[in-house]
Amino acid sequence: MSVNTVSNNAMGAMQPAAQLSAKSDTGNPFTRMNETELANHLYVHFDRFSDPKQPGVITRQSLENIAYSSTQSGVSTEDSQFARALLENHGLMDKLDRYGNTKYDGKIKRESVRMVASPEHQKFSAMSNKDMANYLIAHFDTFKEHPDTFNASKSMQGVTLWSLEDVALSQASPPDAKMFARELLARPELMDQLGLADRGSRVTKQSLVISLPNVQ
Repeated sequence: MSVNTVSNNAMGAMQPAAQLSAKSDTGNPFTRMNETELANHLYVHFDRFSDPKQPGVITRQSLENIAYSSTQSGVSTEDSQFARALLENHGLMDKLDRYGNTKYDGKIKRESVRMVASPEHQKFSAMSNKDMANYLIAHFDTFKEHPDTFNASKSMQGVTLWSLEDVALSQASPPDAKMFARELLARPELMDQLGLADRGSRVTKQSLVISLPNVQ
C-alpha cells in the first residue's frame, strides 16, 4: 500500500461525522415535518433518543450521537435522519429546552415534548402578536397576580413576569392557560410592546388596551 493511500484513508477516518452523513440528508423526510409533527414523533419514540447516562432525559449530545452514528453502530437510518432534522430545527430545539420546568438546562423531558406536541401549542404558536395581546386582555384575570401568591392588594393586581411564569409552571394551570403563558414568554418583542420588559414591570388591563394599537 502506498503512502498516499494510507494518508487518504487516515483523512477519511478523521472527517467529522456530520460531514460523512450530510449527503444522506437530501431525501430526509423529517425535514418536511412541522414542529408539531416532529414533537409528536419524538414523544412516541422518546426512549430511543434518551441519554444513556441520564435516563428519562434527552440531551443534545444524545441526539448528536444518534444523528451522526455510522451504519455499523446499530442506529437505524430513520432515527439518524430524525435526530439530524430535529437538531437543525433550532426554533423547536429552543422550545423543547425552554418548556420544561427548568428552562435552558440542556435537558429535554418527556413533559416538555408533550406540551410542544399538544393542540394548545399549535393553537397559540400560530397566533399573531395582535391576537396574543387580545387573548391576554380577554383572559386578564387568569394571568394576573393573586394576593395570596404575590402579596398584592386587589387594586394593585396586574400581569407581571412572575404571574405569567407562575401560570406557565403550575401543575394546577389549565392546558390552554399554561401554553399561552409559555408562548407569550417566548416572544420578548411582544412582551416589551406590552410593557413587560423586566421583572419590575406590572401592567393593568387598561394599560394593555392602551398599548394594543402599538402591537405589531
